[in-house]
Parts: sequence; C-alpha cells; structure tokens
Amino acid sequence: MQITYVGEYINGKKCGLWDVFEQNIFTGGGLYDANGLKHRKWIDLSDNFKDYIHIVYIGEYINGKKCGMWETLFRYDKENNFEKIFSGQFNDQGQKNGKWIELSDNFDYTCQVIYQGKYQNGIQIDRWDSMYRLDDDRGFIYIGEGFFDEKGQKYGKWIELWDNFKDESQVIFKGEYNNNKKFGHWQTMFRYSCNNSFEIIGGGHYNNDGLKQGRWIDLSECFSLDHQVIRQGEYKFGKKCNCWVVMKREREKKNDVFQIMDSKNQQIYSDQNY
Repeated sequence: MQITYVGEYINGKKCGLWDVFEQNIFTGGGLYDANGLKHRKWIDLSDNFKDYIHIVYIGEYINGKKCGMWETLFRYDKENNFEKIFSGQFNDQGQKNGKWIELSDNFDYTCQVIYQGKYQNGIQIDRWDSMYRLDDDRGFIYIGEGFFDEKGQKYGKWIELWDNFKDESQVIFKGEYNNNKKFGHWQTMFRYSCNNSFEIIGGGHYNNDGLKQGRWIDLSECFSLDHQVIRQGEYKFGKKCNCWVVMKREREKKNDVFQIMDSKNQQIYSDQNY
C-alpha cells in the first residue's frame, strides 16, 4: 500500500494544510499550526490502515490534543463507501472520557470485533463488553465481558477473546482476575461458527502471581477450523517442563475428541527452563 503525505515545512516543522493520499486518492489530512501541532478538523488514518481495510478517525485538535467528539469510520477498500462504526468524546486534556466503542487491534473483514465501555480521564473503568459480527449485514452481538476498577486494573470474572480471534478461529478464555493478574482456573473455549455453542478444549490453572502452574492444555499459535492442534503438558512457575504431547482433530470431526499425533511430535522440556 502506498500512503503519501503532501504539505509544507517551515524551519523543520509541518505547517498549514497537509493532505493524505492512498494510491493518489484523497484519504485524510488536516491543518498544522505555527508550532507544528495539529489544529482544528482532522481525518487521521489508523495504524491498522491496510489495502483491504481502511480505518479513519474524524474530529478536532486543539494545540495538538484531540478534543470533543471523534468518529471512527471504516471501509474494505477505496471502491466502497465509509461506514461510521461509533463515536466517542475526548476531554480538554486529550483523554478519552465517557462511553466509548473501540475497534480491536486486529479489526478487518475476518475479525469484526469491537469493545464497548466507559473511560474516565483516559482510564478504562467499570464493565466492558466484547461484541462481534460475521459480516456487514448482521448486527454486533455480545461475545465477552470484563471489569476494570477505578485505576484501570482488571478484576473479577472475565471472558476474553483470543489475540488471533477470527471468523474461523473463534476462541475465548474464561476465568478470573485479581489485581490485574489472572488467577485460579481458566477455560479455553472454541466454536465452529456463530450458530454453534462454545466447547471447552483447553485451559489450566494460574497461581497467585498470574503464572501458569500444573497441567495445561494450550492451543497452537495458528489454531483454526482447519488446524485444530493443541498441546498438553505441565507448567512450573509459568515455564513448560517435562513432556508435552501434541494432539489434533480434523475439521469434519467436530464431535470427536482430540487424538495424540505421532510420538515424534512430542516435546521434552528440562528443569533448566525454570
């Protein structure tokens, strides 16, 4: 993807109007003041702006700080129109405040996930919900939740989405936080599609320091419908030890249990790892 920024420098500082083009098509931009700070109305491109997913933010700056109401819009590519996903408020200090809806870091056409909750002076507080939709023709539905205290620390029961959550890898984790650390038993759950229920396919125990301890079943890093691979073994103080077994299940056998793969796929971890 070719992103071009067009504008003027004076004494090494950006000034005046700057335009942003994506393959020679105007996509965003705004004004810089005499101090090189963003000022008035801007269209900012997301750090996640890609060929196949265009995300922009529209709002105002004062002295380089976002203020007032900002909107988030997205489209799949330049052939489509932008769709407004949500808006949120910034206070005079440039901090998020009040009710917000945010895109997940991996938001794209295979991972349409948003988070909905409240900010207080830039800190997430109270309940936050995770919402997901399969495509543009469907509304966002609840899929997870959790709580932040007044300092932005996680606590209580949580349902978190996997970092690699996508349409074909719908994985969530269910358990509790204490002082922003996972503790006790956590479940790893997976479902084939939005029409199926979540099933438990893994998990284990966290100690009081938030470290994995004892017997665990972990997912492979590229777990998905077509790559249902898990690893079963033991942790000591957050580090793998002893023998770990690799297990697999075929996509078309969703009602079957995971089967141990060939012994050559087993891994041995020595006590030197911890």
